[in-house]
Amino acid sequence: MEHLDDEPYFSYDARQHYVPSEVKHYLTGANGRAIRLTKTDESAGTSLYRRDGEWVPNDHLDVPADAGTAHVTENAVEVWESFKGKASVRAFSNTNLDIPAKN
Repeated sequence: MEHLDDEPYFSYDARQHYVPSEVKHYLTGANGRAIRLTKTDESAGTSLYRRDGEWVPNDHLDVPADAGTAHVTENAVEVWESFKGKASVRAFSNTNLDIPAKN
């Protein structure tokens, strides 16, 4: 709780405690909206997608051509679930490993 303040999604830098592993999480977004959360196991070569509170092998989603993908921490799953998969990309800023840390 010491990391939280009035804006918990933007105040905590999860990269400080990130431990690399074979399982990586990726957030795909377009037009400011989070549209896909993917869990990839690099050692097994598999990808699963978050849908309706569980990991599924295919999400049947047509991703826009201008979509972008960011490497995020496992904490992104909690953010995804709290917004029922309908969050803005900004809600995931504290889980985004691709954003340079602020000093």
